[in-house]
Amino acid sequence: MSDASHPDDKIHTPTSDDPFWSETWWFDISVPERNLSAQFSVFARTNQGVCMSSAYVWDGSGDELSNCLYQKILWHLPLPEGDLVDLSLPNGMRMRCSEPTRGYRIQYQDPDDGYARVDLSFTGIHEPNYLGDAHLDQLGSVRGEIQLGDQTIPVAGFGMRDRSWHVRPQMGGGFHGGGAGHSCYSYGAASESSGFHIVGFDSGEGDCDVIGGYLLRDGVVSKLASGQRRVVERAGHAPTRLLIEASDEKGRHLHAEGRCANRLHFMMYPNLLAWNCLTEWQLDDGQTAWGEDRDNWTSAGMRRFRRETPGS
Repeated sequence: MSDASHPDDKIHTPTSDDPFWSETWWFDISVPERNLSAQFSVFARTNQGVCMSSAYVWDGSGDELSNCLYQKILWHLPLPEGDLVDLSLPNGMRMRCSEPTRGYRIQYQDPDDGYARVDLSFTGIHEPNYLGDAHLDQLGSVRGEIQLGDQTIPVAGFGMRDRSWHVRPQMGGGFHGGGAGHSCYSYGAASESSGFHIVGFDSGEGDCDVIGGYLLRDGVVSKLASGQRRVVERAGHAPTRLLIEASDEKGRHLHAEGRCANRLHFMMYPNLLAWNCLTEWQLDDGQTAWGEDRDNWTSAGMRRFRRETPGS
């Protein structure tokens, strides 16, 4: 383990005494050959001294918490002493930084009966991309294994790392005190030199306008300047087909057509309902990228959407 550490690998000192000051860190994992996805996360209320931690594994066989391959979420865990450089939680989650802003190890041991065991390494394929000064995202290669019961699932693909640290209120019709009740978080990687990431908010017409993200092409990362992500087709209110058109600050264009291969519907945070979908992206340069599309809703936003689009 590296002796040096980066400030953004540590738990940040809150900039206010607001009880909704939050710190999040999570890792998404894609295993396309098994139609499988996994997510491991921590959501901390630093000023309250508590955190949530969750582990999810799902494939095309189930799309709810009651029928997915594995799920465990625990709230109000004590936030332990220590730091993200080596953090262990009472639910069996351990996250360690092996290389500042680049290398991480994620381990998990089911706290009930040992049914789920995880040992993964994440290596960023580029420097973290910052959205503002309190949020970062990073595509990475993931190696290791996930064990569910007597089944061992080898992992050798790509994933995403996300970190944020700011006040995150959990009430209201829009995200973080804003007006939009619908947003998207989409990404894909074709290789260690080719991929993309998009954050978008619904402008009111159902499509999400890009407010952050980046394009990785030929090993060069550039922030997105404009664009839109559109759901072309839904089934049971979940996205099944997607279209992204965007341009980066270097003038490079991204055209990505997405096919959702699985889906999981769950509440990621108290006011964030999500359809998380393993997604196969066909890029305009002929490459195939695998990653995820996350269709995010506030509770009020989801209620309105389902009332207005029955049976979609």
